[in-house]
Amino acid sequence: MADADAIDAEIARLKARRQRLLDVFLDAAGEIKDLQAEFRDKRDELTAEITMFTAKAEALRGENAVPSIPSIEAFKALTTVWSRADAGMVNEALRSAVGRIYVHRADVRRDGLTGRLHVIGLWADDPYQVK
Repeated sequence: MADADAIDAEIARLKARRQRLLDVFLDAAGEIKDLQAEFRDKRDELTAEITMFTAKAEALRGENAVPSIPSIEAFKALTTVWSRADAGMVNEALRSAVGRIYVHRADVRRDGLTGRLHVIGLWADDPYQVK
């Protein structure tokens, strides 16, 4: 009987050890998931920044070039940083897709303008630019 009690004690000790190991694993798994999410967020943020600055560099190099539609990556970068980033990053992302934004008085209604803002994409002709 003493041997059976010793075996039961050993089983209880091993079960407790197994439970501690499972607890450590589950804690680590939660931390790993958190780290994976943080990694993805940071990776997306850095990718958006790289795209923004690439578009900015291309725009500076080709200021006199014929306007063209920005790449899909520029728009993806804009959507990525829109809700996550600070105003400076959002501004830079907007510069990769928007050429100019004109603000009008509220009572001005002409040339299809329906509000106070007229957003001109990089690819569009700027009707306000004096040539």
